[in-house]
Amino acid sequence: MGARGEIYTIIRDLAETGVSVVLVSSDTPELIGLAHRVLVIRAGEIAGELMRDDLDQKDSQEQIFRLASDQALLQVGSES
Repeated sequence: MGARGEIYTIIRDLAETGVSVVLVSSDTPELIGLAHRVLVIRAGEIAGELMRDDLDQKDSQEQIFRLASDQALLQVGSES
C-alpha cells in the first residue's frame, strides 16, 4: 500500500471512531470514495451539497462537476 492508501486508511479509521474529518480535495473519485458529505465550493460560496446517498449514484461525479462549473442552478442533495 502506498502513502495515499495509508492516509485513506487513517481517515476511515478516524471516521469510524466518530472523529470528524474535513477533507479538501479536487480529486473527485477520492471525495466520492471517502466522504459522507461533499460541499462544492465555487467563487468562495457553497454551490451545492451531496450526501452519501447522492455520492453512491452513478452520476455523482457529473453532479459535482456541474455544481463546480455553474451548470446546475438547483442544489443537489438528499436533504431539502
